[in-house]
Amino acid sequence: MNNYNTFPNYFKNVDEINLSPIFIIGGNRSGTSLISSLISQHHQVEGIFENSEFPKLSKYGKHVLAYCTSHHVWNFLVKMKSNWTHQDEGVLWGHPKNISKYYIDKPRNAKQSLILANAIQFFRKTEKTPLLNSHYNMFRVGMIKKIFPNAKFILIIKDYNEIITSCYDKWEKQKINIEYPKIGLHWFTTNSCCLYDLKKYASADYCVIEFAELFNKEEKTIKMLNNKLENIGLDKFSYDLDIIKPEHRFIESKNSKQFNFEKYFGWIENIIDDESKITNT
Repeated sequence: MNNYNTFPNYFKNVDEINLSPIFIIGGNRSGTSLISSLISQHHQVEGIFENSEFPKLSKYGKHVLAYCTSHHVWNFLVKMKSNWTHQDEGVLWGHPKNISKYYIDKPRNAKQSLILANAIQFFRKTEKTPLLNSHYNMFRVGMIKKIFPNAKFILIIKDYNEIITSCYDKWEKQKINIEYPKIGLHWFTTNSCCLYDLKKYASADYCVIEFAELFNKEEKTIKMLNNKLENIGLDKFSYDLDIIKPEHRFIESKNSKQFNFEKYFGWIENIIDDESKITNT
């Protein structure tokens, strides 16, 4: 684990911070590793990743291990004890009883802002746009935008049926005890909370990719990626989609379906608009 005191002072004052990172966010087993690997191909970005860029299957059956992750950059924000996933259903980090451990809507002070900016700078190897993937950043959108006003976000959402099926199978094999049904609430809380904050803090600086969209025909998938990523400042790019392998998907394609996130979360913007009118903000 990195000690935040070891990062050099690349930025000594908050007004010196000139980074405009892109954050890939999404819940457990939602496809953040896959989309991180894909977007890191782009000539404008540098993936700030800790581990392999290629998927590997876990020992718990047909489950792909996380890869292309950036948890190491800010790992000092979350102090996890050993075996944390098994303690009090800790694997459900977005469940209401656990969310307060991870939710941060603003930096504590200027010192913390500088530490977080210097941490990203420490791991950069190029002058390209830093690309980071950590699902905990779903609960840090407000903080991130206050430190990096030009930050952009890519949220990937997977259908809840696929999430529940995959997580239940994997966690049962890992002997993680959960009082079911709770995975669905974890899925709903993480995505609704994240979308609320994206609309509040970053309304013009994010896009949403539905996981199933990655498994369309190549031409359609590349067009979808370019249309959505152009909204956050990435030029059109010819992505190599070879890494998208249907056999790595936990459920069979015949059992999958296109997920319409607006059907479940389209009401969020109305709530924000109504509260803004009521409070004159």
